[in-house]
Amino acid sequence: DLLSPDGKYESAPPVDVAAALELVDGDEELLQAAVRMFLEEDCPRQMEMLRAGLEQQDALAVKEAAHGIKGAASNLGGRVVSAVALRLETIGREGDLAGTDGLLGELEAELARFAAFFSGRDLAYSRKGPPAG
Repeated sequence: DLLSPDGKYESAPPVDVAAALELVDGDEELLQAAVRMFLEEDCPRQMEMLRAGLEQQDALAVKEAAHGIKGAASNLGGRVVSAVALRLETIGREGDLAGTDGLLGELEAELARFAAFFSGRDLAYSRKGPPAG
């Protein structure tokens, strides 16, 4: 489980680099391009749909938007983003949006951590960890 004892994700790394690179057969440039497409195109559209769904109390829209974010983030190694999106998707599937207080902000914060992780990141270093010594 990615949650810390206080119910927060901050201690979990925002990205599982090995899992993300596995999806693209180790092609770091392809991964960076996929992340960029997610953050610049797909995610803003999905977040807009999610916000609208929450505002209009449209459980199906919340479920679908959260599902899209969850899947894309998971494929890109964004385990924490995916976990928060799964919570929103589950709430949407159950049809009771009362439990969404704070989750949108949590998702936005985790998306920011995900984006910051990839911003100017050397993935080979991230995958191997710091040099021994």
